[in-house]
Amino acid sequence: MPRASAWVWLLTVVAFCVSGPLWSVELRLLEPAHSVRPGEVLEWEVRDIPSEWLQHEVTETPYLIITEADGRSYRRNSFLIRPFRIDRQQRQGEFMATGDATLHLRHSPRVSGAMRWTLHPPHADAADEPLAQGRLHVHAGPSVAAITAWEENHRFLQSPTGQPMSLIGVNIAWAIDHDQDRLATMVGYLDRFAQRGGNHIRLWAASWFGNISSQQGKHWRLDHAWLLDEVLKAAAIREIAVTLVLDNHTDFLHNSHMPYPQDLQQRQEIFFGNGLTANYQAR
Repeated sequence: MPRASAWVWLLTVVAFCVSGPLWSVELRLLEPAHSVRPGEVLEWEVRDIPSEWLQHEVTETPYLIITEADGRSYRRNSFLIRPFRIDRQQRQGEFMATGDATLHLRHSPRVSGAMRWTLHPPHADAADEPLAQGRLHVHAGPSVAAITAWEENHRFLQSPTGQPMSLIGVNIAWAIDHDQDRLATMVGYLDRFAQRGGNHIRLWAASWFGNISSQQGKHWRLDHAWLLDEVLKAAAIREIAVTLVLDNHTDFLHNSHMPYPQDLQQRQEIFFGNGLTANYQAR
C-alpha cells in the first residue's frame, strides 16, 4: 500500500556523552502517517547530530535497539540518505542533489503490541544511557507487506490479507532511456505492467540502475540508493511485489561497483563461501 510522508511524531531529548559536548538530538518518525501495523516500514530521521556522525560506514553512526511485544530485539543502524532528481539535460538522466544528506533509520515490525526503542551513539554499549527512548503501539491486523506461504497449503503463497495468490511477473530488471529519465521510464513500465494484471517483478541492482555499491568500498552511491527507493515506492503504490537481486552477473564478471576483490577467482570464492554474509550485511 502507499507510504505517506508526514511528520507525525517528534521527540527532542538532550544527551550527554562523556567524551564529547552536550547534544540536542531530534528523532522524528517520518512514516507511516497512520496507525502502525505489522509489516509496514517505519522510518525515522536523526537530526541535530555532530557532523562526524554523517558517515557512509554504518558502524560510525547512531543506532536503535528495538524491542517488540514478543520480547525479540533488533538493532537498526542509521544510514545516509539524500534526495535527488533526474537532470534531463544529461545523457541517460544524470542525478542532481536537491538537499543535504541526513541520517535515517528503518524498521518493519513483526508483531502487534507495544514496541520499545532506544537510540544510542556510535560505538556505545546498548546497556549505556541512551540518547533517546520511547515506544510505539503496533496495531493488530494482518501484515501489510509480507508475502508468505498459504496456511492451508504451503505449496502456494498468500497475500498480506491472507488470500491465496499467484505471482504474475516478468524480469523488469532496469530502465535505460536516452530520451527521458530512467525513473520515469521505469515507472512507465510498472504502470503498463499493473494495468495488465501483473503483480510481481524481479529488479536487478545493476551498476547503471540501483546498485548502491561503488568502487570505493563502503562509500555508498546515494544517488542510486535514492533511485532504488523511488522504484520500490512506485511498485508498492501499484501493489506490485518485488524480488530484489543485489548482484548483477555483468558487474560481477567485470568487477564494476562490486564489494568484492579485483581478482575474479577471489570474487567467486567469496560469493560462494562464508564471506558472503558480511559483504551483504554491510551493503
